[in-house]
Amino acid sequence: MKHKTSVLIVNSREKTSKVRQVPTHIIVHWRKYAAFLSLLIISFILVSGFLIYQNTSRVYQERLDRANYIRSRIDLHKALTAFASIDSGMYRINSFLQDRGLEKLKMDNMGGE
Repeated sequence: MKHKTSVLIVNSREKTSKVRQVPTHIIVHWRKYAAFLSLLIISFILVSGFLIYQNTSRVYQERLDRANYIRSRIDLHKALTAFASIDSGMYRINSFLQDRGLEKLKMDNMGGE
């Protein structure tokens, strides 16, 4: 037979009070149960925070790796050489047109410096 303790619940607004039967071991060990529940909630919050941090770090690392990959694929010297080649080709075409008395080939500014 389990021992039960009567707990009297008093309401200051009403004249009646309620009596509840509560197992005695809960009353004796309530601090342990409260500590266990608190520890469980804190553990859940910490694990959730760690998983969120880990997932966010992974996403940012993937973005950083992608940016570094794109940056490594861009060869600045090769791009500058290609633009210089285009400029020299345009200059040569314009000089041929000017030698024949024709109007120069004009291109709008495509951006850059």
